[in-house]
Amino acid sequence: MAEEDLQEPTAEFVLTGSEGDDLSSTDSDDEWSPSDNLELTYNDLLHALRMVRRSVSDTASAREVVEYQIQQLARRAEDPEGSLGSVRAAIDEQIADLKTQLALIGARVENLASISEHFQTDVERFRTEKELLKASYSAVEALTVMGDAVGTTTSPDSTPRTA
Repeated sequence: MAEEDLQEPTAEFVLTGSEGDDLSSTDSDDEWSPSDNLELTYNDLLHALRMVRRSVSDTASAREVVEYQIQQLARRAEDPEGSLGSVRAAIDEQIADLKTQLALIGARVENLASISEHFQTDVERFRTEKELLKASYSAVEALTVMGDAVGTTTSPDSTPRTA
């Protein structure tokens, strides 16, 4: 497998970087390898996963706030002053509105949790494939160095041939 084949799937995303910096040209002596691209992409995926998990947490917290508000209104409705007709009707209406919000927030929490689980699976799969690609790339580099040392080159199908 050629070096270009390893870079192509993530090159556009990774080479622009998360801050929009152009990473495709390096002026230093360090070479930018496919392994670097894979690591950067993996780190970006981990960051995105953390953001999804934070959304799940924030939405679950919002659900708890609404539940607390419902409990407070229910207590007010039980209060003797709250049992007056007009006050009770207003409290019941607020409770109904909050229960509607609670159902929507609950559905959102479930949806985000499902997304988070699927995303976690995708990130784990990417990590596994990343490690395999890095190992393959390192093996090809080692074969190339060994081939250069003994005067042969390695063809794309990994069959040594005389230079």
